[in-house]
Formats: sequence, structure tokens, C-alpha cells
Amino acid sequence: MRVKEQILEKIQNIEDESVLQDLLEIIDLELNLNNNIVALTDAQKSAIDEGLQDIDEGRTFSHEQARKMIDEWMRNR
Repeated sequence: MRVKEQILEKIQNIEDESVLQDLLEIIDLELNLNNNIVALTDAQKSAIDEGLQDIDEGRTFSHEQARKMIDEWMRNR
């Protein structure tokens, strides 16, 4: 089974509307990136600036730490 088919099969089983909305936004973003430049909102620009400041001030997590945090969050949803 190809990856695209696996993804479609799994999406068919998702009932959580917020998860589906997030997936739609990711897909839309990918399609838009291939077609044109994405304009960021002021809130998005502010969030990026905040993230860059966190990096500058050492408030970061390793990839392994982030995966553990995500796994924990997914288990407790």
C-alpha cells in the first residue's frame, strides 16, 4: 500500500473535528507553498518572534524531549 493510500485510510477513521481541521490546514499550507508565497498574520509574526527570542535565551528542547512531550500529550488527550 502506498503512503498516500495509508494516509487516506487513517484519515477516514478520525472523528475529532479539530484534528481534521489541523490536517486540512497542513495540506492547504503545503499546496500554497508550492503555488505562491504565504502571507503571515501579525499574530503569526509575533509567535515567530517569540520563538526566536526563546531560542536566543536558551529556552529550547531537544528533539527527543519534544517527542516525549508530544507522546505524553497524545496519550492524555
